[in-house]
Amino acid sequence: MKPPYHMHLSQREIDDPAVLDEILRQGRWTTLALVGGETPDDPWPYTLTLSYGYVAEERALYFHTAREGLKLEILAANPRVCGTVVDDLGYLQGKCAHAYRSVVYWGEMEILDALEDKRRAIEILLEHLEDDPAIMRQRLVDRGETYERACILRLRIEGLTGKQGQ
Repeated sequence: MKPPYHMHLSQREIDDPAVLDEILRQGRWTTLALVGGETPDDPWPYTLTLSYGYVAEERALYFHTAREGLKLEILAANPRVCGTVVDDLGYLQGKCAHAYRSVVYWGEMEILDALEDKRRAIEILLEHLEDDPAIMRQRLVDRGETYERACILRLRIEGLTGKQGQ
């Protein structure tokens, strides 16, 4: 469920699903916000930037990451995340303004363990990120250990907003 959100300048809101989808399809990286802590009474924020693969029909983002680390510890305790993807259209000289389009999304992150899920997710990542996925498929994916070493995360988008400037 999307947290409450009020857009200060409503004329900047992007509410066309096709445009929101386009921003996610064109993006290559996202910044994620996580909240964790030593105890539930001691939450603290943590942000990180990851490349991703996007599947519009699922409203889902896929991530490849190390099998250990702080983000996985936080996600084990609190899988709810918020993220943003920015389409940077450049600073406008002489106007003290920046042209951009962005999306903010919410959802719960899950770790995919099944081999078939990992294979599919890596294929999604290659198709989304690589100009020629066949090269990386041959170098990495066709060797089976890629799946053993991989930690694959999936986030199903539960809420999404968009904003644009200039």
